[in-house]
Amino acid sequence: MSTNQPVPVPAPMLPLRFRFNGGAGSYFLVGLGSALLTIFTFNLATPWAICMYFRWAVQHTTVNGQPVRFTGTGLGLFGLWIKWWLLMFVTLGIYSFWVVPSLMKWIIERTELAVPVPPQEAVPVGAGLAPRAQISPAIDQPVAVSPQTAQQSY
Repeated sequence: MSTNQPVPVPAPMLPLRFRFNGGAGSYFLVGLGSALLTIFTFNLATPWAICMYFRWAVQHTTVNGQPVRFTGTGLGLFGLWIKWWLLMFVTLGIYSFWVVPSLMKWIIERTELAVPVPPQEAVPVGAGLAPRAQISPAIDQPVAVSPQTAQQSY
């Protein structure tokens, strides 16, 4: 039994080339600053130290030649950090297995390409878009339409 439904075709994937250009000198300064911040505040400023490190790492990273930016802040992480420490204390450390994935999620969600978006002209809704499928009057089912046939006038 065949159906005349279109088969989804995945969009072509472009390779993403990640490059890192950080050096030992700048890493040492960030590491020293993070360590001192953490030590002198008795771990209370660890969220700021984490953000310092990831901001340094992301600032030295490019994707296909485009810069990457980290938008997280120590203050934004501080509430989660306190919550995680309390949960780890109450569960005798068992909650630490959830902290690392949660921290990585928080970091990744605040990392973005720093590509300026060029201003775009207003385009009418649907202009230039080919229909994905058309209804065939003979069978009243969707039929796949190629870009070549979509441009033909019926």
